[in-house]
Amino acid sequence: MLAVPAFQGAVERTLVISVVDETGAPVLDLTPADVRVREDGIDGEVVSVRRASGPLFAQLLIDTTPGIEPYVSDIRNALVGFVQHVKQGDPAAAVGLMEFGQAAVQIVPITADASALEKGIRTLFPKPRSASVLLEGIIAASMSLAPKFTRRRVIVSFNVEPSDEQSRESPAAMMKALAVSGTQVWSLSLQTGNRNNASRDVVLNEVAKRSGGRRDIIVTSSAIDQYLRRYANAFLTQFEVTYRIGKRQRPQVVQTGTTRPGTTVHASTFPPQSR
Repeated sequence: MLAVPAFQGAVERTLVISVVDETGAPVLDLTPADVRVREDGIDGEVVSVRRASGPLFAQLLIDTTPGIEPYVSDIRNALVGFVQHVKQGDPAAAVGLMEFGQAAVQIVPITADASALEKGIRTLFPKPRSASVLLEGIIAASMSLAPKFTRRRVIVSFNVEPSDEQSRESPAAMMKALAVSGTQVWSLSLQTGNRNNASRDVVLNEVAKRSGGRRDIIVTSSAIDQYLRRYANAFLTQFEVTYRIGKRQRPQVVQTGTTRPGTTVHASTFPPQSR
């Protein structure tokens, strides 16, 4: 994609991205020359690239169906490690804790108090005979983040496969909620058998891709900590990209890329929010 020259009637928009290398490590020295942005197939002119300075708000959305029982200790320890890692990198960051065994329930409201989060994490336990409502949980988490005055909103979900998904909300409703809130979804699944929930799997892959997050499937609970820390590193090293493009109707799809070989951009395809 080639950058277009500035022209009369142009507008500027700002989006938040993360860029990682082939090892998953964040790229820290991104410049305007490295980034390309396109709206509905029309190239924009990248005006500036700077490290994101706005507050980070996150919701941890955690499986509490019976399938997590053998892994409770690893899950709790990994979540505590995630909170500590985020707070070490950004003391002002605020994180909430939700569960989705049978119902999407906020356990700890979004807070900058790490001790309150750790206390809530230590109470996580599997609910007998409960089914997963992960997709409903993503909508609830997105709605809780929408009022936060920031461009940096993320949901980190964790679930065990296989499980019975009983969410009654449609994937379209979930996409709409994420588009309205401007929230990224980073989704981690622990595969414990040969089966998975195929329909939910497709939705999670698409949600992560469109929202600018990531979807990973692991086969051992000891890897939960590693992946959550990798996600945290991406959040803590986000960039704000401001670009200029001709004034037009609200775009449907925004595409962001980089000219750097061997790198991956995590950026939402939803139009940037004004705040």
